[in-house]
Amino acid sequence: MLNRFLDDLKPLVVEQPDRRVPLNPDDCVDHPDPFDEFRLKWKAGNLNFQYILDRTDGLLRELASSPPPKYQKLLLQDLPPELIHHIMRLADTRHARALGSVSRYFRGFAMSHIYTFWSFDLEKYEPRSLLSVDSPDTDLQDEEIEDELPSKDCRDELVDKLDFIMARPDILNNIADLGMFGIRYELAKRAFNSRVGSQESEDYFGPIESRAGLLLQRIHNVERLELGNIYISPSMYRCLRTFNRLTSLSVFSSQLAVNEEYVQCPSILNACIGLFAGGLVLWPLLATWPNLRVLNVMSTDSLDLIGAINRTAHNPFHTLERLALDDAEPEDVRFFTTWMWDTPSLKLTHFWLNAGISGILPSVTRDVLPTLSLAPLQVLVLEGILHAEPRLLDDIAHALPNLRALTLLYRTAPGTKTTRSTIARWPYTSWEYASQLQGFRQLEFFGWNFHLDPNERAFHRTLQLFETGFSLNWKEMGKEESLADHDSIARALAAYCPTLEYVVFHKAADYRIRRMPNGSIVVNGEYSEREMYKHSRAEYFPLRWKCWQVTK
Repeated sequence: MLNRFLDDLKPLVVEQPDRRVPLNPDDCVDHPDPFDEFRLKWKAGNLNFQYILDRTDGLLRELASSPPPKYQKLLLQDLPPELIHHIMRLADTRHARALGSVSRYFRGFAMSHIYTFWSFDLEKYEPRSLLSVDSPDTDLQDEEIEDELPSKDCRDELVDKLDFIMARPDILNNIADLGMFGIRYELAKRAFNSRVGSQESEDYFGPIESRAGLLLQRIHNVERLELGNIYISPSMYRCLRTFNRLTSLSVFSSQLAVNEEYVQCPSILNACIGLFAGGLVLWPLLATWPNLRVLNVMSTDSLDLIGAINRTAHNPFHTLERLALDDAEPEDVRFFTTWMWDTPSLKLTHFWLNAGISGILPSVTRDVLPTLSLAPLQVLVLEGILHAEPRLLDDIAHALPNLRALTLLYRTAPGTKTTRSTIARWPYTSWEYASQLQGFRQLEFFGWNFHLDPNERAFHRTLQLFETGFSLNWKEMGKEESLADHDSIARALAAYCPTLEYVVFHKAADYRIRRMPNGSIVVNGEYSEREMYKHSRAEYFPLRWKCWQVTK
C-alpha cells in the first residue's frame, strides 16, 4: 500500500522552481484536477499538501533507519494452533464470534469458545399477570389473566430456539456454562388450573417443558449451571447426574417439590444458594452434595434458619473448605458459627462475611473467632465492621495466628451496606493498627480500606520557603507533593509484620513489599496475581464467586 501511495504522490511533486507546490495548492494551482483525484483516492480531505509531503518524508526516513519488520509479516493463521486457542480464550464472546467469521479455519477454533456459555430466560414468555401470582389469594379476575396472556408467537419463538440448539450437537457439546432463568412453570400452572383451565396451561407450557427436559438430557459437558426462578422437579434434578463434568451449581429463588426425594450429585464441588423470599426450601439440596467444598449463601435477610435447617441431615461442614455469607445478619452468623462449632474436624480454609444492614458488631466477632480457631483457616474477610478498635486486630491474631490473608473493611455509616464502593476513615491512627500486626506469624496479605486524608500538604521547596521567610512568590513553588500516600503506611505495617508481602488499601492502591539484604523495606505499587491473594480482594459477588470455585 505504501508503494502505491508513493506512486500516486510522485507525479504531483515537481522540483522545477517554476512549478513548486505551494503551501496551499488550492490557492494557486494551474491544474488542480490531479490534486483532487489524489485527495479523493487517499481520503486526504482538505489536508495541506505540504503537510502530506512532510509526513511522507518523515515516514520514509523512519523506515530507512529501522530494521525490517519481523512480527508484522506474520499472519494470524500462521500462528500455532495453541496460541490461537489462547487468543480465543481471552476474547469475549462477541470478539471470538467476529474472528471466527473471517474464515473456515478460524471458525473451527471459534466453535470451541463462542458457545461455551448459553442461557435462555423464560420470564418474558410467561403471562405477565402470572409473574405476581404466588398464592390463590390474588384479586386478579379470569378476564384480566386472559387479556394479558402472551401470544403464541412468543412461545413459538422460544420453542424454535430450543429446537435449533438441540439440532446442533456440535454446539451442545461445547456448552460449559448453562443458565436457565425465569421458568415459573409450577406457579403458572396453579394459576391456569384455578382460573383458566388446565388444558390451556398444557397447551401453552407443554412444548416448553418437554424441550427443556430434552435439553438437559442431551447436554453432557456442562461444568457450571445456574438456575434462577425455576421449579426444580426430582426428574430435572436427576438429569444433573448425567453431567459428569458439572462442578458448580447456583440456585436462586427457585422451588423444590414437597415431600419428594432428590438424588445425590457427588460431582458438585461449588454451590451458591440465594435465600430470597421463600428460598429456605432450597436447603434440602445440601444433603445431595456429599463432596461440597465451596458454599456461598446470599441474602439471608435474618430468616429463621434455625427452624428451617436440619443440622444433621444438611450439614456441609464435614467437607466444606470455603464459606461466604453475603448480607448476613447477626442471628444468621451466630447460627452458622454454632453449626460449625458442633462439627468435628473442620476443614474450613476460607471465610468471607459480608454483613447486612446491622453490620459486624463486637458480639459477632466474639462468636466467629473462637469457632474459626478450630479450623485451618488461611483467608479471612470481614466486610462491614462497625467498631474498629485496634484491639480487633489483636483479637484476630490471638485466635488465628497462622492466618495468611486478612481483609478488613470498615463501614462508617451504620444501617447501610455501602462498604466496597469507598474507602473509609478509621477511628484510630494507622500506627496504632500497625502495631497489632506483630501477633501474626504467617500473614502475607493485608487488605484494608483505610483512608488517609491530611489537612496539610508539603511541596518541593517548602524548607527553602521557611528559611527565607516565604519571600518567594507562591506561584514559583514546584510540583505538589501530597502526604496522602499509602506507601508509608504499608512500610509501617511491614515493619511490625515481617512476613507481610502485599498490602491493598481497598481498590485505591496495591503495594508489594520487598526486604533488602541490609534489612531495609522497599514498597512498590504492584498488583499480585497469586491465587490466595485474589481470594482476599474485596471484589463484588460475580468476580469473587468465579475466583473462589474449585475444579478438582
